[in-house]
Amino acid sequence: MNGIESPLFEQLRVINTVFENAIDEEPSDYPELYSKALQTLQNTHLLKTHLMPNQSRLIASMVVHRQRMRNGFVRNGQMMRGKLGILADPPGSGKSLAALTYLMPHVQSLLDPDTIQDNELNPNSNRYFFSHGVSNHRLDTSCVDILIVPPHLIQQWTMELETHTRLEYVVLDNRRVLRNKTTPSLITNSKLMIIPTRMYKDVYDFCQDQQITWRHVIIDEAAAAHISPNDSLPSFEFMWLITSNWLGFLFKNVYINPHDLEYIRDRIPLNTDCEVWLDAMIKQDATISTPIEASNFIRNLIPWNHKERSALILRNSSENQIVYPSVESHTIDCAVHFTIGTIPQLFIKNNYEGLTHEHLPLIFKALSVQEYSMDRIKEMFDSRLSLIKEKEADDCSICLESVQHRVMLPCCMNFFCGACIFKHLLSQIYAKCPTCRADLYFPNMMYVPDSTNQDVSSNPVLNKHETCVDYILKHPLEQHIVYSPFENNYYQVYPKLQERGIQCELVENHIAKFNKTLASFHAGTTKVLFISTVEMIRGLNLTHAKHLIFFGKCFSYEVYNVLLHSVLRVGRKPDSPLKLVHLRSCLE
Repeated sequence: MNGIESPLFEQLRVINTVFENAIDEEPSDYPELYSKALQTLQNTHLLKTHLMPNQSRLIASMVVHRQRMRNGFVRNGQMMRGKLGILADPPGSGKSLAALTYLMPHVQSLLDPDTIQDNELNPNSNRYFFSHGVSNHRLDTSCVDILIVPPHLIQQWTMELETHTRLEYVVLDNRRVLRNKTTPSLITNSKLMIIPTRMYKDVYDFCQDQQITWRHVIIDEAAAAHISPNDSLPSFEFMWLITSNWLGFLFKNVYINPHDLEYIRDRIPLNTDCEVWLDAMIKQDATISTPIEASNFIRNLIPWNHKERSALILRNSSENQIVYPSVESHTIDCAVHFTIGTIPQLFIKNNYEGLTHEHLPLIFKALSVQEYSMDRIKEMFDSRLSLIKEKEADDCSICLESVQHRVMLPCCMNFFCGACIFKHLLSQIYAKCPTCRADLYFPNMMYVPDSTNQDVSSNPVLNKHETCVDYILKHPLEQHIVYSPFENNYYQVYPKLQERGIQCELVENHIAKFNKTLASFHAGTTKVLFISTVEMIRGLNLTHAKHLIFFGKCFSYEVYNVLLHSVLRVGRKPDSPLKLVHLRSCLE
């Protein structure tokens, strides 16, 4: 009807198009260029590392995509032309090295080696008319490639360059460098400049003053690249965005619920990879949030309403993607300890609705309530044995039902349901016994567990902090990553590990200290890395870790994937499985 799609149908159609257009074979429009790009990658002196097949296909597709966007192409009746591409392979699949290889001269020689075109629309362009300059700038020493990365990833990119390539580069990570007289020559001689996102405006204005032309602009972790919307709009030849959150570049401010897409999946013939993806999302019960956290600078780059905007995304098909090492996942049940004054809200709720018969044995266990057997009680109150036998078969005088999880009060020898008498105790300031009106105190309650409830005594006795320390001490020579959204857990565990000689550090939002912590972890000095801020490890390479410990249930699908793929990525040995540990409270 008038070409208007329902939001759900549009979501499924666009997502399916991404999977259909995944890199699988050589393109039909530029087969020779694609083949030449693959052949060129086989021989280069600027690479120290052999490229994997998925990286080679991605680089060749980048060359073809750039040619398409510069010349213009038609897809499903929609004409497209521009200077933007999105690298959207899964996290840890080698996108960084692919982007660096794409910048190498032998790859760039495939496309107009002597000139660059800015293709900027001029002010005369409007809805019915567009015009842009076609004058070519000479590719001389004033042309540089720009790599814009989050501050915490600068060290990793320099390691990537030193380890895998022989490219010359310069890092501008503070504004003082721009005041040096030698900086312009350093930039033009290196041909590759790495800058943090916060310095984008200063560096661009500096390059404009020095008549330095930006050729390729690559933004890493583009979905979270914070660039001020007030900064100047740059002029460049082509821009590449590196991200694993490709859904964030298809839909603006949308929450995608896979269960909703399941209802309309029969309306579109889905690609096999799309079906697998949708089934996996439904199985994980994931709700995907797509709003890009970056500034308007990034938001304004994407044609959000274009029906074929998925053509901007380059990603390998599932058959061509890397195979991650195996994951051994298991859960460790932990005890909980609290007092009457710190009972979790889970059990209090409104009018203590959470204090149910099912929860009571675990609550009493957490409160360290002493347990008694009937033989022990009869032995303690031998003089009142006849009264105990008389009261033992009575119903609870509060709920008037059969007694569950019996609690005896020594004042009158009456038996009550554990949940009933405990709720009665908590709901009154000065609690009295419901039958004899004697003063009621928590230590007076004598809990008699049922014979069918004896398995509660086998519950774990170590809480999460003690369990975490105990697990790490079993593998003292291996490296661990511990995630908890609360930093307080680090300060609870830190002293116990330090006493045993195990070095542990917390990832903090301070770049200098962060780089020092990361270097210590890569060197093997730091054995345990505590993480509470996921944004500080987004895109990081932490493949040295053999254990990933979650301090409780991880409720965020995105947080879980960021942590998992910081460990499972290119560079991890195939014979080194990851041990994934969930510390679960017995009350969760």
